[in-house]
Order: sequence, then structure tokens, then C-alpha cells
Amino acid sequence: MNWNCNCIGPQNGQKYCPCNLIEQPEEKSLIEIFEEAEKQYGEDCDQFWKNLSEEDRLKAFFSVCKRINQGDIVDERSYRGVLYNAFGFGPEAYSIGMWCGYDDIHRTIQEGLSKIRDRSMI
Repeated sequence: MNWNCNCIGPQNGQKYCPCNLIEQPEEKSLIEIFEEAEKQYGEDCDQFWKNLSEEDRLKAFFSVCKRINQGDIVDERSYRGVLYNAFGFGPEAYSIGMWCGYDDIHRTIQEGLSKIRDRSMI
């Protein structure tokens, strides 16, 4: 497949980009293309994780949790704010964050913080 845009990670050889529908050999809906890209990306990430040493998995875990804590709890940033400021990503991370469930994590943290603030004002 020959993708021509950089919307989802040029570091991945653009193989996950669902934007270029013109070059699709079969007629697929945009939803099908996104679902395939999400599935393939998830499989590749799972394989990446399995290939890491335990020490590297612990470092990755620490690094991600540290950034979520800083961006979501300490700085109380928006979803994009955490991706851009805490992680240092650009727009290419938006969909990937949704695919892996980070948007749900972010929303849950923000709702929890809001409830805590509401209780402390009583």
C-alpha cells in the first residue's frame, strides 16, 4: 500500500494511515480502513511490547505513567494538551491515543478530579 500523507506516524513508514482512499485496491468504507489500521497498529504494538526486556517494559511503564500523572493530574491539561505537552507528540498521536483507550483514561481522571473539587467546595 502506498500512503501519501503523514497523519498517523511517519515513524511507522506511514503504513497505518487511512487517509488516502484513492489508492485502495478494493472499495472499502472509511470505517473499515480505520478499523484495519487500528487492528494492525495494535498487533504491532503488542509484538513490540513482547519483544522488550522486562527492564525496558518497566521503564516504558514508568515513563508513560509519569507523563499521565503530570499532564492529567498535576497540570490538568486537555486530552491534546497531555499528548502534546506531557508526551511531546503532535497530531499523529490523537487517533492512536483513542485506539488504545487513553481518551477514556483521560476523561475518567478529569471526571474524578471534578468530583473531588465539587466535594471540597461543600
